[in-house]
Amino acid sequence: MSDTPTTTDTAAPATPPTPAEAGSKLAELTASKEWTAKLLSGDGQARREFDAIMAAKQQGDRTDAALAGTLEPSPFEITGQGKLATRDLISGIEHIRDVTGAHDEVIRQFLNDRPIPLETRREVENLQRKLHGDQEWVTRYLSGNYEARQQQTLITMALMHPVQEKN
Repeated sequence: MSDTPTTTDTAAPATPPTPAEAGSKLAELTASKEWTAKLLSGDGQARREFDAIMAAKQQGDRTDAALAGTLEPSPFEITGQGKLATRDLISGIEHIRDVTGAHDEVIRQFLNDRPIPLETRREVENLQRKLHGDQEWVTRYLSGNYEARQQQTLITMALMHPVQEKN
C-alpha cells in the first residue's frame, strides 16, 4: 500500500446533506459494508463524507434546538472552525427575527449555509441594485426605516449563501 493519495482520496466531497437528510444518509452509508470498510480503513473520501454528514447533523440539531428555544448556553464553551458560540447563536436568531420577521425555515436555511440556485442569486443581486438606485429607498434605509432595513437584511442574508454548483 502506498502513502500517495489515490483519486478517491482527493476527490471533492459531494454537497453536504441538509441537517434533515444527514441522519438518513448516515444510516444508508453505515448499512453498506463496503462503505463502512472504506471508512474504517482510512479512505480519505469516505472520511470527508462522514465528517460532512456529522457536521450537518450536529449543526441541524443545534440550530433546531436554538430555534425552538430549548438550547441552553453553557458557562464555558470552546468553539472553532466558524461555529458560533451558543449564546451568539441564540442572540443571532433573536436579532434576525426582530429585524426581518423571518420564519424559522428561512433562519434555518441561512444558519445552515445551504447553497442557493444561481438564478436566485442573480434575482437578489438585481433587487439590491434596484433598491440601492432608488434615492427614496436609500433615504428611508439610512433613516432607520423598518421595512427598508428588513429588505436589506434579507438581501444580505441571501447574498451570503454559496451558489449551488451544477450537477
